[in-house]
Amino acid sequence: MSATLYEADFYAWTQETAAQLQRGELGAIDMQALIEEVIDLGNRHKDAIESLLTVLFCHMLKWDYQPARQSRSWVLSIEASRAAIHRRLRKTPSLKPAVAELLPDAYAAAVFQAAEQTGLELKAFPDVCPYSQDEVFTRQFAL
Repeated sequence: MSATLYEADFYAWTQETAAQLQRGELGAIDMQALIEEVIDLGNRHKDAIESLLTVLFCHMLKWDYQPARQSRSWVLSIEASRAAIHRRLRKTPSLKPAVAELLPDAYAAAVFQAAEQTGLELKAFPDVCPYSQDEVFTRQFAL
């Protein structure tokens, strides 16, 4: 029944599974579905950090490739993204080593966003991230 419920009504499945856990009815739980959801839950935290890195990279690229349009809002966005990443890493410190692995994909996504937002061609931006991990988090931006 749980597997069918899992496929038919995810929310109902979560509520039923939580109730079964609370009652100690481990044998009634669809363990494979529960395992998949726990893994997915962890991956969401990693994905959130990657998304924040993408925003951070996008504004760094816009800063570097459109100097005439530099603005306080870009500086604030960079700092807000950094702060959000640091908050997430404080809450999930085991993801700190994953940041280096997330940088290339976050940068690649940021290039597309920066091209769209600036009107510049994709080839205007480096194919490989030009920023070191240290620079991503410590570089100063000021008008």
